[in-house]
Amino acid sequence: MPIRFSTPPTAPVPQATCLDCGYRLTGLSRRNCPECGRAFDPADPTTYRGSRRAALWHRLARPPTRIECWLLALLTVLGLLEVSANDGLTVLFIGTFLCGLPTAFLLVAAAVIRGLCVALDTSRTSSDGPTRRRHIGRWFVAPMCVLLVASCAVYPWPLWVRFKLSQSAFEEAVTRFRENGDARPRWIGLYRIEGISSGRDARSTYFTTGHNIIDPIGFVHDPPPGPETAPRPTTWLTPQWYTFEE
Repeated sequence: MPIRFSTPPTAPVPQATCLDCGYRLTGLSRRNCPECGRAFDPADPTTYRGSRRAALWHRLARPPTRIECWLLALLTVLGLLEVSANDGLTVLFIGTFLCGLPTAFLLVAAAVIRGLCVALDTSRTSSDGPTRRRHIGRWFVAPMCVLLVASCAVYPWPLWVRFKLSQSAFEEAVTRFRENGDARPRWIGLYRIEGISSGRDARSTYFTTGHNIIDPIGFVHDPPPGPETAPRPTTWLTPQWYTFEE
């Protein structure tokens, strides 16, 4: 969208480039960037990038890039999948913790820095318009990812969702185990089960999904009157199902 000139149009300095995309603006007949459409005023140096010193500041004062948004979203999905897995120390867990967590932290920090640069860069507000607002959705990616991950500290809802999708298969496996002792490793619902066993009182059924260093972890089907004393329940999923860690 064209902007009104504060003075008669003049040519920008030879090294002038667009604040948004870096396109070279010298010699243009119109006052909008051909690459991204951002308006600029040749008579107002604050509407284009004219020096290396200003380049970093103006480059940061913009929404996160598509790559940053997609990478942060991917890392968030991997983290939520790991929360839902309940399978102990795996390659995905180690990779997410050692590589994904620091990378996600840097991406969120970069988004915060960009937001601060935009808030402080008042020289851009006069020419910011529809062209800038079309990328406004990118600002919501980092807060939403942080909110999703932080909510898992209150309750591991990805684990609950994944288990609820598999609950009918687990209950069928309990019946088959009680009837014919079918304890072979296999996929039950959305979980890979390493083994099935009975509890100490032969009332509960244990499904091992992995190991936390050396101790098994998994799911327990424990019908009324209540949970056994060992191993201890860690997360209740339904009135008769919970996770365990010995």
